[in-house]
Amino acid sequence: MARCRPVPISANRLPRTIPQAEALKVLLAKLGIKLDMAVNIDVPRNVILDRLTTRRTCSNSKCQAIYNVKSMPPKKEGVCDKCGSPVVQREDETEAAISHRLDTYNKKTAPLIGFYDKEGMLLTVSATSSEAVIAAIKKKLSA
Repeated sequence: MARCRPVPISANRLPRTIPQAEALKVLLAKLGIKLDMAVNIDVPRNVILDRLTTRRTCSNSKCQAIYNVKSMPPKKEGVCDKCGSPVVQREDETEAAISHRLDTYNKKTAPLIGFYDKEGMLLTVSATSSEAVIAAIKKKLSA
């Protein structure tokens, strides 16, 4: 008889609400799948705002190169290095838009932290780099 190996599943941004988490729990139980961990990446609001409000994107839909006015600006301000099209701030990356998304997160999604903590499967990673987050998740998985 063949042995089954655990299969890693990443559900990025899902669930977003307690009812979705409860429905996912029921569905996974029906499928015989055990959820091992929920990861909460704890990044300060000011870091999120700074990263996203300084992001710029090439307006050419075939290029869409991404820049950051602080850490990786285009060589010529406002002009894409790759295709020469204007580099713009997207509407969903303004401070008002991001603040609204963060407020919605705090209202609807942040309660999932308590839900998964109560389930005993929450891993909170306080980090601001992708590398640190990945390292923390790998460490937890290998424990």
